[in-house]
Amino acid sequence: MLRLLLYMAVAWGIYRLVRGLFAGAGSAGAPEAGEDVDDEMLSCPECATFFPSRMGVSRRAGGGRRAFCSGACAEKFARRGGPPEE
Repeated sequence: MLRLLLYMAVAWGIYRLVRGLFAGAGSAGAPEAGEDVDDEMLSCPECATFFPSRMGVSRRAGGGRRAFCSGACAEKFARRGGPPEE
């Protein structure tokens, strides 16, 4: 019985250690519970996709600074020299 309790204590300790090591790995910028997030949704000038401003790619284009949803959209915008024709 004492051996079982010892094994359970060691398993619990390993679990807590592993959980502590990987606690921040899955969040990748996600806010903590109860954290106030003030993030604006922007529209990509290339593909019109909405994205959070903190996730955007900022580049100089069209005479000013613009935010794009991805580096690929920023490159397309720069190659064409302006927003897409509709």
